[in-house]
Amino acid sequence: MTADLLRAVPIRDIRNAVREQLRVSGSGLLDGRALLAQLYRGSGHDVPEQLTLAEKPAQAAVDSLRHRDPMGPRPTLDDSHRLIALGLIDAYRRDDRRPVSLLAEEMRVPRSTAADRVRKARAAGWLAETTPGRANGGPGPKLIEWQRQRSRL
Repeated sequence: MTADLLRAVPIRDIRNAVREQLRVSGSGLLDGRALLAQLYRGSGHDVPEQLTLAEKPAQAAVDSLRHRDPMGPRPTLDDSHRLIALGLIDAYRRDDRRPVSLLAEEMRVPRSTAADRVRKARAAGWLAETTPGRANGGPGPKLIEWQRQRSRL
């Protein structure tokens, strides 16, 4: 960036360009080369060749980061149900009289939340059906199939 450019471009325009770049990227990351090329163009100055050459790859890098979740792929509902089912079966093996309470302690959630998640996992087929009021730590059809597929790997 040259002194001529700084004199030609009001600070307000620089600030607005930075805000727009951050808003567009959505990632909180700012590519200075793309922004600088934009400022040169906006002020009517010729864009230096080194910025022109770097602008497309820089924008591609920002775009690729925008579409990537830093925490990795989010678990699906089936993943969550499977983890609840596996947790309940493990808790049932340790204490067959209060497996949901053990699961709630491990998950650090209220017992009612754990019971609701177990009910949803059971309804989705990850846990075997049970008689109300009776603990049952058996796998459902989906968990059995998942374990079968996993054993083939």
